Amino acid sequence: RWDPLPLPTVPTDFIEGLVTIAGNGDAAMQAGIAVHIYACNRSMQTRYFYDADGELLLVPQEGSLHLATELGRLEVKPGEIALIPRGLRFQVELEAATARGYVCENYGAYFRLPE
Repeated sequence: RWDPLPLPTVPTDFIEGLVTIAGNGDAAMQAGIAVHIYACNRSMQTRYFYDADGELLLVPQEGSLHLATELGRLEVKPGEIALIPRGLRFQVELEAATARGYVCENYGAYFRLPE
């Protein structure tokens, strides 16, 4: 188990606060995953992000995320998850002053719901 990142003391958005803690496989071979944790205290005001290597599973631990995507807006609260498909541009806005949580980056076959 990993302890959450300490909340930043300087302005930090979602991308600046993202830290890789584990990985397996190879993004170039489209097999494997990476595990990241994030801690932020500022919305992504003038920039967007996309992941060309894999889909992202966002799991907020503290603080809600508002995701502005090419397909619309999502609100993701602690206890919920959000799946961002590979190549989809998005921006993270914070509802509260701070947020932190976990990200699973999947390079392989798409996530799917169990039968």
